[in-house]
Amino acid sequence: MSGIEGARPYDALVLDLEGTICTISFVRDVLFPYASKRTEAFLRKNLHEPHIKEVIARIRADSAEEIAKGDRDVRSIGSNDEAAIGDIAKNVKYWTKKDLKIPGMKELQGHIWKEGYASGDLTAELFPDVMPVLKQLLVPIYTYSSGSREAQEQFLRHTKEGDAALYIRYKFSLADIGHKREHDSYVKLADAIGKPAQNILFVTDIEEEAAAARTAGMRALLMIRPGNLDLTQFARDNFECAYNLAAVLTKEDIERCYSLRQTPESDLLRAAIKSYRTPQKK
Repeated sequence: MSGIEGARPYDALVLDLEGTICTISFVRDVLFPYASKRTEAFLRKNLHEPHIKEVIARIRADSAEEIAKGDRDVRSIGSNDEAAIGDIAKNVKYWTKKDLKIPGMKELQGHIWKEGYASGDLTAELFPDVMPVLKQLLVPIYTYSSGSREAQEQFLRHTKEGDAALYIRYKFSLADIGHKREHDSYVKLADAIGKPAQNILFVTDIEEEAAAARTAGMRALLMIRPGNLDLTQFARDNFECAYNLAAVLTKEDIERCYSLRQTPESDLLRAAIKSYRTPQKK
């Protein structure tokens, strides 16, 4: 059984996080509420730190932009510190509830989560196939997420499975590249990686992202995971789809995996290789 077809059909791998290498529920039910509940206290404690002042300035600009678009539920950020903290906290809760990808909020969440990981309040959890596959890949691996680079770094460094950041060359965010459903973002992503788009494989659980990547020339793989939204029949018919990350392994990668001595991790890897086209029980 071989994975991605061909001897080496891609020279760089770009991974989404939520719904691709970790569960949606960890992000929506653990990370988002954690940041929302701690926004005011975090801002009061760190208000005068230069990097937090920059985040506040960005959220002020983001809020003004959303108001200009006609969103009447977004608050204009007050000019004094106390008012600004309250307004930002309310906007963060609103944006989180609506699952909006607001760059300034994403930066703030990353800083709050960093404290959570450092204190032990937070520990990320990858799907069990992810770390064994990352360890076997020989191509450079990148992540591209709506979360800030800080958020991605802390998430990857603090997983139950170990430090996954060791295997990631660079973590791209909305601030670096742009929104993930836009064609131009993937053109910019390929340019940042320094390889032709057709030599890059992008893995995500969102078909609109896969479509945007494909229009930019990239190869796209759609990941079907427990808890993800169901893909449309069009997506299943027109994109490569898989049930675990072993699908990114080439024939050579798989041959190398089967030469590994037997351990719990190598057994898990071999099981993933055998089942990446098999639907998982919900």
